[in-house]
Amino acid sequence: MNVVQPNCRIQFTREDFALIRNALGGGRGLEQLLQDDETLRDLLDDPHLVNAIQDNPAQLNISAHLYFYLLTRKVLREAHLPNRDVAEYLAEMLIYFADARHLKWQVASQSCEYFHEMLQLLPVADAETAFRTWTYMGNYALFMVGVFPERIQHRASRTGAPSVRFYAGVGMNSYRVASKHRLAAKYAVGEVLAGLAANFEPVCQALRRLTEQYLCLAV
Repeated sequence: MNVVQPNCRIQFTREDFALIRNALGGGRGLEQLLQDDETLRDLLDDPHLVNAIQDNPAQLNISAHLYFYLLTRKVLREAHLPNRDVAEYLAEMLIYFADARHLKWQVASQSCEYFHEMLQLLPVADAETAFRTWTYMGNYALFMVGVFPERIQHRASRTGAPSVRFYAGVGMNSYRVASKHRLAAKYAVGEVLAGLAANFEPVCQALRRLTEQYLCLAV
């Protein structure tokens, strides 16, 4: 039961920093700047980095953490959502759901595929399980609405499954509840979750642009 956190930068690899150096021109001065975390965050906004990963995608030897951060940061900035922690959180969320096993919520020996199953866990769940369940529901709803809205619509039209609007409502409410949970401070995600609750629809639209322009995922 992992908690998604905005921690891309601490997971960057040597290859990631090599790409950053090459794209930004290298030099001793740049090497020193990369040692400062806030300066690094500023440098990651340089458009040369996105150009670098677009120019030779087949030859990239960088981590998913840098790749998804650069793309999520780009589409969020274009949507006038400048919070860098939100970009890092979304990048880690995309990596999390890239593992198909995470498309079901696993609690102990119980596997939940539907929201109503997850909600049934909450009345008897301990604080840790409850917080993780609320954040998972928010993340899953955001991922599905932002990346696979057509899949939701197809299921809704064919089988009467929940609509995109239903997923969005669950996502916003789940993030709102999770942001106020006492464990949100422990994992340093309270502000990010509150921001996702308040900006759920524009964030979904940004994820949709990312999917269409860069990921080309099959529905």
